[in-house]
Amino acid sequence: MLKNAGVDRGMRVAVMLQNSSEFIYTYLALLRLEAIMIPINTKFKSLALRQILSDSESKCLIFSTKYENDIITATEILDNVNIFISLEDNSSFTNNYLCKFNNHALFGGPYNNENDSPSVIFYSEGSTGPTKGVIYNQQALIDNANAFNSALLIKENYKIYAQFPFSHYFSMTSIINNSLITGIPIIISDNLDNIDSVSDRKDIILIATPNFYEKITQNDSLKNIDPIQFCISGGGRVKPEVTKYFLKNYNLPIYKSYGMIEAGPIILVNTNEKKIDSIGIPLHDISVAIMEDKEFLRSNEIGEICIRDTNIVKKYCSKNVKIDSCILVGWYQSGDLGYQDMDGYFYFVDRKINRINKNGFDVYPEIIENELYKHNLIKEVAVVGAQLNKTTQKIVANIVTTNKRVINSKELVSFLENKIPKYQIPDEFAFLDHLPKNATGKIARQSLRRKNTT
Repeated sequence: MLKNAGVDRGMRVAVMLQNSSEFIYTYLALLRLEAIMIPINTKFKSLALRQILSDSESKCLIFSTKYENDIITATEILDNVNIFISLEDNSSFTNNYLCKFNNHALFGGPYNNENDSPSVIFYSEGSTGPTKGVIYNQQALIDNANAFNSALLIKENYKIYAQFPFSHYFSMTSIINNSLITGIPIIISDNLDNIDSVSDRKDIILIATPNFYEKITQNDSLKNIDPIQFCISGGGRVKPEVTKYFLKNYNLPIYKSYGMIEAGPIILVNTNEKKIDSIGIPLHDISVAIMEDKEFLRSNEIGEICIRDTNIVKKYCSKNVKIDSCILVGWYQSGDLGYQDMDGYFYFVDRKINRINKNGFDVYPEIIENELYKHNLIKEVAVVGAQLNKTTQKIVANIVTTNKRVINSKELVSFLENKIPKYQIPDEFAFLDHLPKNATGKIARQSLRRKNTT
C-alpha cells in the first residue's frame, strides 16, 4: 500500500500515530521499503509539526485524523510534503487509508537488516531550544536494544505493558525493537485499568513516563501489582519521592535510564534497588565520564556527563547544527550535570544551562526542588536563576500550590533551613496558577528565566 502510494527507497516519511499496532506495522513496512521513518510526538501542535516536516524534508506524512486540524495548518505553506496517508477512512483531504489493508498479510518482501543506510530520524523535544533531528541506521538501533536487554536480563516469558509514547527514542529501543528481538508481546495501554484482563497475567514489565508514575502516587491507583515484576522509566526525571513511594507501598522498583537522541540513544540503565536514585551504569558498548574543562573528575564531584564519541551519531538532520561543536577531546558533551559514585553508578544533578551562580557558588535547582516537593501544600515547583548583574544571579522558586493559596515566604524559608545550605535558599518565591510547559509536558524553564529576570 505504501509503495503504491509513492513511498520509495530513501524517502523521508513522517509518522504521527498514537501508540498502536499500526504504528509498529508502519515502522516494519518502511524498513522493508528502506524508507526513512520520522516519528512525531502526537502532542506537537501545528508550529512544532511544521518545523519538523520542513527541517526533515519529509515527502510523506502518515497520520491519524484526530490530529488533522494541526496537520492542515502545518502543511498548508509547505511544498515538500505531497503524499498523505491516513490511518482512518474519514480524512477530509486524502483518499489513502491504512485501514483498508487491515485484513491483508502483515509481513512480506525482502528486508536488508544489515543495511547501514538511514532508517529513523529522531527529533528532540525542544526543551532547551529549537527541536533538531538526528539520523540512525537500523543496526545501531538493534545494537542498542540488545545492550538494553542484556542490562535488564529480559526473559522470554516477560510481557511489556507499554504506556511510553512510541514516537520517543526510548520506546524505539526499550519497547518496539526490544519486542521484535526477543519475541515478547507488547500490551498497549495509556492506563492500568485493563491489566486484569491480560491473559496469563504474569511477569509484566511496566514501561511508562515519569508523569505516569507520579499520577499513580497521587491517586494510589496501582491496585493489582502481582503481575508486575519491575518498572522502567526514561526520557525525563522521576522524582525521588515517587520512587520511594513505589518501593514502600508496592515493593516495586522504578528502574531509571538515561539517554539522548545524539548517542545510544539509551546510554545508562539502573537495575540496583539499593541505588534507586541512580540513573545507572553504561550499557556494555558505551563509555561515560564526568568531566569539567577537559579534565576527568573524581568520584562524587559534579561535572558534565560526557559520552565517548564512537557512540555518537554522525550528524544532525538539521542543516545549521553541527554535532562536532559538542565534541571535546574525543568526548561528547551532553549538557547535563551529574556525578559518579565509588561503585561506578551515575547520578543526574541538573541541566548545565539550569545551574545558578549565586555569589560564586554553584546552585543546582533540582536539589532545592526536591526539598520543596516535600512540603504538603506544594504541587509543582521550578527553581531558576534570574540575572542580577554580571557576576551573580538571584534564586527564584516558581510554585504551584495544591489549593492555589499563597504560602508565606518566611514559612518556606524556615522549611528549607537545616535542609540545604543557606546560600541555596531562594531569594524569591513566585506563586503561579500553572508552570509553562512544552508540548511533551516538560517545564519551559527558559520562559521562567525570562519572566523572573524582567
